[in-house]
Formats: sequence, C-alpha cells, structure tokens
Amino acid sequence: MVPRLAVGLLGATGLAVDGRAVAPGSPGQTAVLAMLALTPGTFVPVQTLVDGLYGDRLPDGPQRVVANHVYRLRRALQPGRGKGEPTLLEHRPRTGYRLLAGRADVDALAFSDAVTAASSEADPATAARVLADALALWRGEALAGIPGPYAEAARESLAGQREAATARYLELLVESGREHEAIPGLEDALGRDPHQERLVAALMSAYHQAGRTAAALAAYDRARRALADDLGLEPGPALRRRHTEILTSAPAPPSTAPDAPSARDASAHGGRGVGAAPVCADLPAVLPDFTGRERETGDIVAALTAAPARPVLITGMGGVGKTSLAIRAAHAVKGAFPGGQLHIDLLGADSRPLDPGDALDQFLRRLGVAEADIPGPLAHRAALYRTLLAERPMLVLLDNVRDHAHAEALLPGSPHCATLLTSRALLPELAGAHRVTLDVLSEDDAVELLTRIIGAGRARAEPESVRHLAALCGQLPLAVRVAASRLATRPAWTVASLVGRLDDEHHRLRRLRTGDLDVRASFELSYRQLVPEQARALRLLAAVAPQPVSPDVAAAVLDRSPIEAEDLCEALADVGLMASTGEWEYRFHDLLRLYGRELAEEAERIPALVRMLEYYLVTLRNTHPVMSPAERLPRLVTPARTDGREFADRRRAVVWFHTAQGDLFDAIEQASREPGIPIALPADVLMAITPLAFNNVRIDRLETSARKLGRAAAERGDAAAEGRALFLEGGAVSRRFLVDEALPLTGRAVELLRGIGDDAMLPYVLNHLGGEQLTERDFPGALASLDEAVRFSRSTGNPACESFALALRGVALLANGRPGEAVEDGERALALAHEINDLGAQARALLYLGNVHLWTGRQDAALDAFRESVRILRVIGGRYWESLALSWLARACNHVGDHEAARVHAEEACTVASTEEDDYFYARGLTQLGWALRELGETGRARDCLLEAQRVFTELRLPDASEPAELLPADPPDAPHADLRRS
Repeated sequence: MVPRLAVGLLGATGLAVDGRAVAPGSPGQTAVLAMLALTPGTFVPVQTLVDGLYGDRLPDGPQRVVANHVYRLRRALQPGRGKGEPTLLEHRPRTGYRLLAGRADVDALAFSDAVTAASSEADPATAARVLADALALWRGEALAGIPGPYAEAARESLAGQREAATARYLELLVESGREHEAIPGLEDALGRDPHQERLVAALMSAYHQAGRTAAALAAYDRARRALADDLGLEPGPALRRRHTEILTSAPAPPSTAPDAPSARDASAHGGRGVGAAPVCADLPAVLPDFTGRERETGDIVAALTAAPARPVLITGMGGVGKTSLAIRAAHAVKGAFPGGQLHIDLLGADSRPLDPGDALDQFLRRLGVAEADIPGPLAHRAALYRTLLAERPMLVLLDNVRDHAHAEALLPGSPHCATLLTSRALLPELAGAHRVTLDVLSEDDAVELLTRIIGAGRARAEPESVRHLAALCGQLPLAVRVAASRLATRPAWTVASLVGRLDDEHHRLRRLRTGDLDVRASFELSYRQLVPEQARALRLLAAVAPQPVSPDVAAAVLDRSPIEAEDLCEALADVGLMASTGEWEYRFHDLLRLYGRELAEEAERIPALVRMLEYYLVTLRNTHPVMSPAERLPRLVTPARTDGREFADRRRAVVWFHTAQGDLFDAIEQASREPGIPIALPADVLMAITPLAFNNVRIDRLETSARKLGRAAAERGDAAAEGRALFLEGGAVSRRFLVDEALPLTGRAVELLRGIGDDAMLPYVLNHLGGEQLTERDFPGALASLDEAVRFSRSTGNPACESFALALRGVALLANGRPGEAVEDGERALALAHEINDLGAQARALLYLGNVHLWTGRQDAALDAFRESVRILRVIGGRYWESLALSWLARACNHVGDHEAARVHAEEACTVASTEEDDYFYARGLTQLGWALRELGETGRARDCLLEAQRVFTELRLPDASEPAELLPADPPDAPHADLRRS
C-alpha cells in the first residue's frame, strides 16, 4: 500500500508521510518537491525540473543536481523502504519523475479545487462555507522561500487565486446576510485597491443591509472619484445600478439607457432604430462527464472576474479540450455578468471559417437589433456591437478563433465585459490577454474520463488495461473520448481488446474515430492550413526527428539553415501542431507524430534520416578533441555534411551527450531497420559514442542499439559493422557484469575483425576482452589479450588505447604473480595519459595503478592514486567510474585502519551508485561501508549493509559475494534487517 502523503505549499513548506512530519530538505529539494506536488500523478520531465529550478542560470551538470535532489527527497520520504515496496516518488527513464499523491493531498491544489466547487454552488451560504474552508488552508505566502522561476510563477498565480477567492467570499457573506462579518474585510481590500467595483458594490450592500445607508453612498462617491482620477473611467453599470437601488431603497427600474443605445446613438449608424435588448444566455451545456482541469478552471475564473477585465485566451492543439474547458469556466462565472453571455463557434480550424461580419450579424440579432437595422460594413457592425455592450456587463465566448484578425471585430470595448477565446493558434497580437496553454490530461484524469464514460464497474474489472488505453490515446481528451465511446457502444468488447487494436501504431489513428468524433480529421483541419514548406517540415520532423527536437537537429532533417528550421518549428507551434517544451525545443504529441509519419513518403524520409545521422556523426566526432584529444577511432564513413555542433570544452560536450544520447540510440535503431541506409553509417555513429561512454552512458540503450545494429549488419554481410556492434554489445553486457554472456560476443568481434584485417579496431576489442577475462579470473588469457592490445595500439598509432591496455595489463601482470612489471605498466599508462592530455585516461590509469599499489603493500601510494582519480572524475563528470573509485578509496582507508574516512567515502560511493541506479557499484560501496561500520562498533547497521551487498552480488552471479560474507559481524542483531538499496 502506498503511504499517504501531505504537502503544504500555502505558507512555509510542510511535508508529512502517514502523519509523520518530514523535513523537505534544502531549497533545491523543496523546489523539486513543489514542482512534483503541483502536478501529482503526472511524470515531470527532468528538463522541466531543471528549467523550473534554474531558468537560464544553470549550474554544472544540472540534470545530475536534480537527480541528487530527487534521491535525497526519496530518502527523506521513505527512509526504510524495502525492495518491492511501493514508492512515493517514481522515476521512469526518458520520461521523468512523478509524485504519487492526489490533489487533495496538496493544500494548494485542494484550495484551487474548492474555489472551483464554490463557483458552481447555487446557495450563497454553502458557497461561503466552502470558500472559508479553502482560505483557511493558507498559512502565509505560497511557496515561501522556494527558489526558481517555476516557484515564482506558481506563487503569483496562487496569490491571484487567493485574492479572487477572498473577494468572492466577502460578496457571499453579504449575499447570505452576514454583512457585519464582511464589512471589515471589504474595507481592508478596498483600502489596498479602491478600483475593485465588485467589492465596492458588495460594501455598499453590506452598509445598506446594516442600516448604514449614508456610509454606502459615501463609499460610492469615493469609488467614483478614484476611478475618474486614477483611471479616467466612470463607474460601470452594475455599480451605478447598486447606487440607484440604495438611493431609492428598492431595485432600480428597468431602463433602455444602460443596456441599449438611444435613437441618437443609433443615428451614428445610419439613423436605424435599435429595439429593446433581450438578455442573452446562449452558452452550450457543460459536458456531463467533464473531467479534471481544476487548476486551469480556477485560473480562468480568477482572470475573468478580475477588475479591470482583460481577454482570456485558451490555446492548445486540436482535440485537447479547449472548448469544453471554456464552456465549463464560462458557466462558473456567468453569475458575475448580469448582462448575459454571448457564444459563437467561429470555425477557425475549418477550410471555410465563419466570417467576422456574419458573426457580428448573429450577435446583433441576439442583442435585439432588427435585421433591417444591422449595418452592412464590418466596421459599422463592430461599432454598433460595442455600443450595445458598453453599458452591459457581458461575457463573450469566441470559440475556435483562427487568428487575431478573425476575432478583432468581435472584442468588446467595455472594461465591464469579459472575453474568453479559444484557438489552436497563439494569437500573439492579442494585447493584454491572460493566456492559458492547455496540455493533455494528467494520467489520472485521463483514466477518470475513461471510467466516467465506460462505467466504474467495467473500469475496475480491467484497471491496467484502462491505464494502458489512456496512454495509447496520449491522454488527449478527444482520443480518450473516442476510445471510451467505442467501448461504451460495444458492451461485448473488453478494454484489453481495444488496447490490442490500438497497440498497432500503423492503424491507431484509423481506429480512433467513432461517429462525428475523429482524431485524424481534427489534425487534418490544422494540416490543411499549412503552406507547403510548413507541411513538409511537419512530415519530416514527425517521421524522423527526435522528441523534443532542437533547431540544429531540425535543420539537418529539413536540409535548411538552423534559423530557417527554427522559423518552421515556430510556425507549427503557432498553430498548435507542435509544442514549445523548453528554450528552442519543440515536440509533437504522440498521435500528431503518428499522423505526420503517415503522411511522409519514403523518397523524402530516407534522405532526411541520412542527413540526421550524418549530423550526429559529425557532432560526436567534434566532441573527441575535448573528450580524448589523442583518440584515433577508426572510421568507415566520411559524411557529406560537415556542419555538426562544436564544443568549446569537455563540460559542454558532456552536457550535450547526456541530453542527446537517447536520441542518438533512437536514430541508430531507426537506421538499422532501413535497408536503404548503408549500415556503416549507424555503425560509425555508435562507435563515435565510445569516448563519451566514460561519462555515464545509458548501458541498457547501448546494449539494445548495438544488438539491433549487429543483427542488421550480419543480415547484410557487413563484417566491419557487425564487429563494431558486437564489441559494443559485449562491452555493455560486461558493464552489467554478465561476463559469461559478454565473452562470446567480444570473442566473435575479435574473430570478425581479424578476418577482414581491421587492425585499427582490434586494440579496442582486445582491451575489452582482457578486462572480461580478468573478471572471470582467466588471468593468463587476460594477459595474452592485453599483450596483443598493446602491440596493435602501438602499430596503429593509438596512444589512448595503449594507455588503457597498459593500465589493464598492469592488473593482469599482478594477477599472474609479476608485481614489479605490474607497477611499471601502471606508471607507463599514467605517464602516457598525461602526455596525450586525456583526463579520462588519467583517472582510469590512476584507478588501476591504485589497485596495484594496494595489493603490493604501497598503501600511501594507493590512497594518493584513488584520491586523485576521484578528483579528476568529479571534474570531468565520470559518475560511473566515480562510484568505483570512491569504493576503492574506502577500501584503502579500511586497510590502513582509517574507518571513519572509509565510512564517508563508502557512503559517497553508495549515493552516486544509487543515483545512477547501478546495483554492482552500490554493492561495492555497501561492502566497504559495512566493513567500516563494523570496526566503528555499529554492528547492526554493518550487518544490514553486508547482507544487502551479498544479496546483490549473488543476484548478479558474481564471486564478489564472498567478501561481504566474510566481513559479517559474528553476533547478529535481534532487529530485522532493512533493505538499504532504495533507502
């Protein structure tokens, strides 16, 4: 069972798990907590967390810093969580992190939901109680003390919601006969801002109900002067009407003056008379199964009811639910607009959108203007429309706007009217607008929408299939509704059967239609509006490019300059076909990407993929001078293009690789499936990763991509490409310490490369083979392989490979009983690494040399070597090797009896390994930590560490399990042992 979480953000940050108070940690950890808590149950990408925490002021290795914050936050939340127990903070590679909490568990979201609920409550007394409870959640400034641009924006938004909720609460107190309670709050609010006409009217009503009519009239006079002096405005019709009601002690009689122009006003439009204006209330009904969007609804409600009014624009891709949300929000605020509501669908996404003149014709008729009195020219219609609305507080809902010109004539001119617009386009020309960008539903809300349509019983029977179905729909409301409607009309179908149908990407869009609901048709409406160059960009970027895509990668795919590619991405984003997910990053929704792939022809797709691979290859090769200056990687391909990305230093190259490596592997696998692409090209791209693999490469992806590439190369009979793929696959498998599986792969690579005389590749493969043989305790075989690796490195002029071979050979010599030669080889490896100025080679040589020193009794030299290796690894960002170096440093400290230092270094090793999710290095760190704790007298914790290390080594089928077993304290503690792996 997942523990119950409570997060307090409406004041100083509070955190509790199952009622147990938890310190949220550093400001950075608290900022990450806030971002995850405000989107509970939804995976938040790492880059989004980085942007929200740092904006443009990035630290070194921002993704690593965020990972550390998450690691510490996870430990704080569940310090004793055992393996297999549910986690409150879930991580999914390539997706991000999510906090398993409900909206009711986060006070800021509970507040927003309560405000929305109160807006739908007809009884003022009940609504007031709901808002009172909501406002009581506030303990101070929202997200107090939390740094970062995300927190700042959330603080501002929540403060606006609080102000609007407070104002509405005070109004409700007056409406429910509790005017004496309302007066102090109203006076205080108007003391801060005297221009809030709604609150002035409420205060006047409160005074009048309390028998203080003179005070009510004085309040009106103060407001009228403040509006005139500060803003150059007269009081609006609602406030004037309240004034009249109080003066006469009765409601003001109906008059055409406030609501419709006089005959004199009408003469400006050709002398036509204007009839009496009816009250318009033509909002469509709210969908009965409307789901989610509580935060957005609260945001829109606050913006529409603020003073002075400004337009509110809801944007997003087709099918994301803009219209449904707009109607929901409009119904929530319609009580604040006694003049009525106007709604129209402008058909902006259709091939023939509604003409603004025709839209005004409809509006004027609804406002009571006779057909004969409607002017012909658009400008005259707009002027009459604005005149009619000048004295009527109305809400205007303009749905499905194509562009700014489409809506401009329909915007009221009165500050007492509010306008709500929806559009697939961003409408940057819409001045002063409050913008709400609508994304897909959260995973939980998508599941809830499915459940409401198909029925709770049916959803409970297949919960995993329902969640899978929501994911296949990309959580896009239209797609979810289509899928659910198909199930609702086919009671014999199981949810799993529809999941099976939609799993096939090639036919998914075809199956996401029912009746008038059609996902592909929704996309086509936008696609038809594109000019040919934009349409080509959509097809190629959807079919080939990674997600998200940067302008430089888009430029390669499109064969355009980066600025031209950026303009094309911006154009697609402007019409809702792409989303801007970060600074100069763009992505398609999954279903839109499938739509673009369907449209792309092979004749344009294959060349685009080749261009992207060549860009990646050149960019990877551009990292080599700053990563490993003496690297001499053999090449199979010389790409046609030479304009890859450049790097000024190692740090920038590493940051790029950490961000791009998933895209690189995707491109390699995509190319391996294409017979029209020479297999040597993706093989060279994969090999070019080698110098960067030192820096935390994703081993699972390297292994998968190498395996797929190797199979494709074997089918095409390309021994050079197959040998490279087997070499990299074997290296990845051995990194998982499945050495018995890695050896045949590496051995086959040696055999293939020998057969074609590829001497330049052989030292790389022989180094790996020697390392694997050392792990398997085949010491003579390892020495023979590394002897050969040294010879080939020298004959092909590859000092980087030679340094690695010498460092490894030193360990092999020691294992074969030749310690003097072992030290000589280790020192030569280090000297060579210095000669070629390769920091990675230096760190590696120091690590192996430190081992030789340690086992030959040179303990001080070993400590120096390990410390220097750790220092270098922290400079260059080699997290994989850093954990190994720290555990060896801890071992050396244990050997010399400095167990306190060993404890510190072992804990650091465990932290790094846990962050990198590396079980083997975690167990190595635990072994040294257990040793240190045993000597420091903490036998209970020592035993826990050593048992866990033994379990991990045993699961990995490694002989290392014997070491923690030998170190176990003699007397077992009475308490049960914690599983430390995830704590």
